[in-house]
Amino acid sequence: MSVQDIRDTIQHFQTAARSAVLAGFDGIELHAAHGYLIDQFINEKTNHRTDEYGGDIQGRLRFLKEIIIAVQKEISVDRISVRFSEKKDDDPSYVWADKAGVLNAYLNLFRETGITILHPSTDRYTTVWTGEQNFHEAIREQWEGIIIGVGDLEAITAEQAVHDRSIDLAAFGRPFIANPDLVQKLRTGQKLVEYDANAHLTVLVVADVQEVHGTEAVSAKR
Repeated sequence: MSVQDIRDTIQHFQTAARSAVLAGFDGIELHAAHGYLIDQFINEKTNHRTDEYGGDIQGRLRFLKEIIIAVQKEISVDRISVRFSEKKDDDPSYVWADKAGVLNAYLNLFRETGITILHPSTDRYTTVWTGEQNFHEAIREQWEGIIIGVGDLEAITAEQAVHDRSIDLAAFGRPFIANPDLVQKLRTGQKLVEYDANAHLTVLVVADVQEVHGTEAVSAKR
C-alpha cells in the first residue's frame, strides 16, 4: 500500500464509523487482531515497510493509532473498543518476542488516544500467557479500563472472571453459532450444543477447475 492508499483506508474506516452511527449503533469495535489488515501492519513478519508505518513497534502501531483518531471524529472515544491479540490465525506458532514490551506499546497507545475498552483475544481464556497469568490477567495488572474476556469461555469461568474483576464483560463467539438461544440456555442452565466447525461452518471456495463453463465455484466444509 502506498501512503495515499493508507490515508484512503483510514478515511474508509471513518466513513464506516459514520455510517454505523447513522444506522443506530451504540458503539464500534476496531478489529486489530488475527491477521486482518490492521494486524498486518502491527506484525513484524508481515510489515516490512521502511517508512513511518513500519520499523519498530511504535511505527507499526501508527496505522491503528491514526484509525482510532479518525473514528473518534464520528463517535465518542468511550464508545470505541479495540480487539487485539498475540494470536495469528495463519501462523499458530507466532508469539511476541518481547511480550512485555509489545503489550506496553499497545497499552500506551490506548492511553494516548483515550481508548477505555479493550477486547484482548485468545484461543482459550484460561491459557497461561506469562508467569501464572492468562492474557487478560496480565493486562488487568496494568489497565483500569474495561476489559472484555473471550476464548472458549464457559459460563462458570466467565462468571468467576467477572467476579474477580479479571474482566468486566464476557464475549461468546463459537457457542453462539452453535446455540442461537445461548443467553436463555445460560440463564436456565441448559446443556449447550458443542460447536463443531464441520457442522456449523461452511465456506465458499473457488476451485480452479477448467471445464466447459470455466472456473467452477464449489461449497466445501471445514
